[in-house]
Amino acid sequence: MDCSQLIEGVVKDKGTLAVLPGSVVTLFNSQGTQVAQTTVGADAAFKFEGLPCNEEYLARAQKPSYISDEKKVATGAKGQRREPTVLLLEIDEKELTPGKDLAKILDIPIIYFDLDKSNIRPDAEIELRKVITLLKQFPTIKIDVRSHTDSRAPYLYNEALSGRRNKATIRYIVRTGGIAANRITGKGYGEHNLVNNCSDGVNCTEAEHQFNRRSEFIILEK
Repeated sequence: MDCSQLIEGVVKDKGTLAVLPGSVVTLFNSQGTQVAQTTVGADAAFKFEGLPCNEEYLARAQKPSYISDEKKVATGAKGQRREPTVLLLEIDEKELTPGKDLAKILDIPIIYFDLDKSNIRPDAEIELRKVITLLKQFPTIKIDVRSHTDSRAPYLYNEALSGRRNKATIRYIVRTGGIAANRITGKGYGEHNLVNNCSDGVNCTEAEHQFNRRSEFIILEK
């Protein structure tokens, strides 16, 4: 190998920033193949050496009672270093009650889709895997997936688009995540449930419209 690099970092609690000894960190290449794995020590630091330069990887950290977290990281050119910090979100089981939104509990941002598309993008997969991990940790939880759009297209178009995206989201959780289909219901609401006043004809910023483009994962049963 003409050029080799390393990836190193530390695993921390997202809320307290305390280090998390005993976490397992797994490294995957851009094809999704596991290339390395380590269990961190008292300082919660990890290091993967001898990696090719200028390659993309995914670092995944796991620890019991925590939801796994993933970070994309790339090795640079010779002499450069990438130091990802993998943050894990601790789950308080008392929060997992009917009516709560897993997107808020798991700190999931907007699930982005390409314009006029309903396929699950790689960046969305990272967020959906958080939902999958929680559903595996708590196998009695059932959820309702609710997909919403903003108002910047005809009403019926938005309703149909959100329906397709909703089905794609549920299909990914069931087929890729291995979650039983009877644990998940869902519906696309289009622009029906806007969270602000950005309805048809109202001049809003892109950030204001983004509040309405959201996916909710509402707990039905625990």
